[in-house]
Amino acid sequence: EPLDANLKLLYKNIAANGWQEQIEIFPLALSNRTGLLELFGGHTGASLIEGWAGTPEHHRRLVPLSTLDTVLGDRFRTSRCCILVDIEGAEYAMLQGASRFLAQSPKPLWIIEIQGADHQPASIGFNPHFLETFQLFWNNGYDCWTVQPMPRLVTQGEIESIWATRQNTLPVHNFLFVESNVAPPHI
Repeated sequence: EPLDANLKLLYKNIAANGWQEQIEIFPLALSNRTGLLELFGGHTGASLIEGWAGTPEHHRRLVPLSTLDTVLGDRFRTSRCCILVDIEGAEYAMLQGASRFLAQSPKPLWIIEIQGADHQPASIGFNPHFLETFQLFWNNGYDCWTVQPMPRLVTQGEIESIWATRQNTLPVHNFLFVESNVAPPHI
């Protein structure tokens, strides 16, 4: 989360490990558009979703916003890469701003935390983009696996059933998306 306290800790960690010359930092939120948007909450639980995890209404600030396609452009177009996404409920909007990156070849490996009902604001209840988030990957030639000691394939039928019943039967909230018909790496 692009918050001063988080960035100070990140900078300190980078310096302590001697990585100052090997890293780029973009202190902004990723979404489906550019501009400014309110970020609610603090520390590692801040979210673009108002009321996420019970965040008080007054705990907010403006942050810069961009898309993954804008930030990365074509820089990794022919490279294998891994993208870790833990953005507290804003996954679908971020993926909408990553259409070129989702479609590229070789396909990036994605590790994403996706919640169903957990941490959702009371006014929302269940992630309104739960099914659409998985569908974006399937539509772009990915398979989904659970992130756990013995990963298992997550099927479209299972996600559709969870969406229809609003009962999450998955043992995890973290998922690995890899190119279709490619075995997942050991996690």
